[in-house]
Amino acid sequence: MVERNFIYGLFTSTNSATAEVNGIRVAGGTTIYRNNMIAIGLGIDNAIGAVAGNSTVSGINGINEFLGTNSFFHNSVLVRGAPTAGTGASYAFNGTQTVNTRSFRNNIFFNARSNSGATGKNYAVKINGAAPNPGGLTINNNVYFADGTGGVFGFFNSLDVANIAAWRVAVGQDVGSFAGDPQYLDIASATPDLHIHPTNVTVVEGNGADVGVTNDFDGQTRASLTPTDIGADAGNFVGQDLSAPVITYTPFLNTSLTSNRTLSVTITDVSGVSTGGVAPRIYYRKTQVHIFLPRLRFSAAR
Repeated sequence: MVERNFIYGLFTSTNSATAEVNGIRVAGGTTIYRNNMIAIGLGIDNAIGAVAGNSTVSGINGINEFLGTNSFFHNSVLVRGAPTAGTGASYAFNGTQTVNTRSFRNNIFFNARSNSGATGKNYAVKINGAAPNPGGLTINNNVYFADGTGGVFGFFNSLDVANIAAWRVAVGQDVGSFAGDPQYLDIASATPDLHIHPTNVTVVEGNGADVGVTNDFDGQTRASLTPTDIGADAGNFVGQDLSAPVITYTPFLNTSLTSNRTLSVTITDVSGVSTGGVAPRIYYRKTQVHIFLPRLRFSAAR
C-alpha cells in the first residue's frame, strides 16, 4: 500500500529526449496506490523526453505505470509549468503496459502544462493498447482535464484522442468518468494545494464509486463527508449538475370533458442536484404541462 504522500518540487535542467521526471513510477509488484497528491513540472523549462507513443515512458509523468499488478484509487495529480523549448510530451497519467491486471478509479488527472515556446503535447491520460478494452484494464470514475497550450485530452493506440466521448469509444470503458476542471484550491504556488475549493462548482463532488477507501488524504473518514468524491480530498463540495432531470409521463387522450384531470409525472434527477427542499410544481394548462424546478424549467407538450 502506497498512500497519503504529497509529492512535488521535482526538478531537472536536462533537455534529453530520453529523460523522465515522475511523481510515481511503477515497474513491478502488486500494489494499491491511493490518496496521493502529486504536483510536478513547475520549473522544468524544457519539454523533456520524446513525443507520445504507445510505449513511451519518457517526459514528465504524474504517474508512470510501466509494469506491475496495480490499483490506483483516489489520487490527485497535477502537471504544470511553461516549457520554452523542446518537443517531449507530458502526462498526468501514463500507462504503457498491456499485460497485468490494473485498475484506475476515482482519480483526478489534470495536466495544466502550457507551452511557451516548446512544441510538445501535454496529455491528461495515456493508455497503451491496440483495440478497445485492453486485457486486464479497468478504468472508470476519473476526472480528466488538459487546458494549456499544447493540451490534449488523451492518447491511445498511437493516436491523439480529442475528448472524452472519443476516448470512451477508443478505450471501450470510462463511461462514468468526466472531463472538467476539478477546482484544485491552488495550482500556482511553489507549494501547490490540491485540496478541492470549498465553494467553486466541481465535478468531483459525489461522482466517484465506492472502491473501499475509508479515509482521504487528510485521514478524514469519507463516510462522514461525501464518501464517493473523486480524488484524494473528500468533503462536502459544491456539485455540478451534469445532466438534466428525466421527465416521463403518459399523455392525455383527446376528450370533450371539461372537468379537472390528474396528470402523473415522474422526475428523475440522476445528478442529484438539490432542489433546496422546494417541491417541484406542476401546472396543467389547456395546451401544455409546465414543470418548474428551482433554477430549471421544463415544458412538456400535451
